Amino acid sequence: MLGVNASGRTTMLYKLKTGQTLKVNPTVGFNVEEIMFKDKVFNFMDVGGGYKIYDNFHKYAIGSDAIIIVVDSSYLSYEFYENLLQNTLKSCLQELVEFKKNKKIPILILANKTDKSHYTDEEIIQYTSIDKYQDITFFKLIRTNCFTGQGLPEALQWIYENVQK
Repeated sequence: MLGVNASGRTTMLYKLKTGQTLKVNPTVGFNVEEIMFKDKVFNFMDVGGGYKIYDNFHKYAIGSDAIIIVVDSSYLSYEFYENLLQNTLKSCLQELVEFKKNKKIPILILANKTDKSHYTDEEIIQYTSIDKYQDITFFKLIRTNCFTGQGLPEALQWIYENVQK
């Protein structure tokens, strides 16, 4: 799970894990949790939104079956984080393409804080720059709210259907 600081990644991770909204602190480093959905167990890695960890995130992504990008859809912060998110995504995809041997990489964009959003789906997709990688990825955008759980069952279902079996 990639996303800038305060995008709701960690709250979302623990909502998926426990079904409850837990009080969380900003992630330093990363959190790893197993989440059971239907007959599969998924390992989720929530990567803190800072520069230092993102510099090396592509190393952790090699064994990933999918990438989840959590976007604060109430505020697309272009000045500070756009390059961080885009550069990290680019380096992850470069590593995964070699690892996956020409299989397309599933990417799930979770547009969090949808109750406060005034951006269109197209603007959110443009913000992530995922459309630049259509030849090596396939993606879906789901609007979510990490507090209410809106969109999270749909997100798990998409992951379930689209990760390597």
